[in-house]
Amino acid sequence: NSFCFSSTFWLFLAYPTACMVVMATFRCQDVEGVWYLSSDFREPCSWAHPQSPLFILGVASTIAIPLGVPALMLWALWLWRVPAMAREKQNKAVLERMVWLHSLSAEKSLTSKIAAYMGVLGRGASSKAAVLRERAEQFYQDATQGGDTPLTAQRLLEYCHSLGLVGVHESDDTKALFITFDLDKD
Repeated sequence: NSFCFSSTFWLFLAYPTACMVVMATFRCQDVEGVWYLSSDFREPCSWAHPQSPLFILGVASTIAIPLGVPALMLWALWLWRVPAMAREKQNKAVLERMVWLHSLSAEKSLTSKIAAYMGVLGRGASSKAAVLRERAEQFYQDATQGGDTPLTAQRLLEYCHSLGLVGVHESDDTKALFITFDLDKD
């Protein structure tokens, strides 16, 4: 965790400066009909001489730093499945919050039955939070078949029915639960 923080910190300090230096190899000014680098008027403009080592270094550096670093970051995000992990964490948090809030307000509803099944009702506030986190994780894993199936109102209803928590008449309660907590309105 500290490695990620320090890497990100130094990246945000060094990356903009490195990009500015790399891009300066292509910023030129005309002085009496001759193009010179704006950063060093002793050097002729690199893009005016495509065979020069400065031009080749500038192109290679542009590919490696301003384009390569973001591409490397996107590849790492894809490799470590960060968007999928974020979606899964959001789904777990929404489920945890749904059960918690509805367990406070509903007596005989589906959510109170889920909360009772998860072992949350009848405990003190501090132990409720700890038990809820642990049981919500297991409930989510079981309901989504290890995170492979999206948690929809229909899937929640089917899972709760398989546990004996709901009958056919309670599907409206499940839909109301998801409508209340549907963050992306899909």
